[in-house]
Amino acid sequence: LSILISRFYKKNSVVIKEGKYFDFINHHICDFLRILFRIDYRIDNYNLVKDLDSFQLVCNHQSNFDPLLILSVYSHKKLGFVMKKEMNDMKLIGHWLRASGCYFLDRENNREGLKTMVDAINAVKSNRGICIFPEGTRSLSCDMNEFRSGAFKIALKAQAPLVVSVIDNTYDVKNRFPFKKTLVTYRIIKVFSYDEIKDLSTIEISEMVKSMMENELVKIRQQLA
Repeated sequence: LSILISRFYKKNSVVIKEGKYFDFINHHICDFLRILFRIDYRIDNYNLVKDLDSFQLVCNHQSNFDPLLILSVYSHKKLGFVMKKEMNDMKLIGHWLRASGCYFLDRENNREGLKTMVDAINAVKSNRGICIFPEGTRSLSCDMNEFRSGAFKIALKAQAPLVVSVIDNTYDVKNRFPFKKTLVTYRIIKVFSYDEIKDLSTIEISEMVKSMMENELVKIRQQLA
């Protein structure tokens, strides 16, 4: 039924506010998949965002499980993602993602890429959260790829808080499933107000955030050792 409803959303349509139906179903699907793949997770510092409605969320990107875990964490908030445009071309899944309020970035077409970022900025201005992975692709390991500084334009243009977080150990799910559970840590490091970042360039923000994430991942692994 959900897939059929989402088929009414055209391929190039933009959803600023997804319906409550999709929001409700998305979170339950993510919880189901998390249990199916035997993923346990701990959430640190959620109190930093509990009162936020409008924000940009950034996180490192280790595997395809990252969005599922993040949606589970933010189950009581309106949260969409900026994704690579290839996701939009997938039958059924592309329709579902569009209807759920996701945005598709074409890195090969600057004009279309700019439109996507404007849509994401407008979504944040409409009291939604938008998540983007600054690495642009999965690292498939415990290390991080280089950051794309343009990913930080959303918070600046929307004059919204920037939520910096890390996720760790999702890359190991494929190695442990189905015989072992995987413990994943999701930690919110800091919430920057707009005033704290408004005078910084996206390159400066990118370098600062990447350093914060790297240091926090070291702390997480030391605590679990």
